[in-house]
Amino acid sequence: MATHDLSAWQHTHSFDPGNRAGESRTWIVVAITAVTMVAEIVAGWITGSMALLADGWHMATHVVALSIAGIARDLGVAQNAVYWYFVILAWIPVYLLIYVAPRIV
Repeated sequence: MATHDLSAWQHTHSFDPGNRAGESRTWIVVAITAVTMVAEIVAGWITGSMALLADGWHMATHVVALSIAGIARDLGVAQNAVYWYFVILAWIPVYLLIYVAPRIV
């Protein structure tokens, strides 16, 4: 059997430890998005603006998605079983909204 030098195709699995400052700023962005979302929903409700209401509820989906991702990332750093339970439980509402709800309506 022939032997080949595979060193050019090998790599290590030592990943970047991440950017802690950027990760903490992500939660600040989530908070700002949530405050803006509430402001748009309240302003849309008071003024009767369907555009503000729609954008406010649309921003709610961003807040939920970023929060799920952030919590999963925080739990994933710990590398424990709680992470996998969270991932499974987080995807249940996503499945219901994407796959089940359109078939009901």
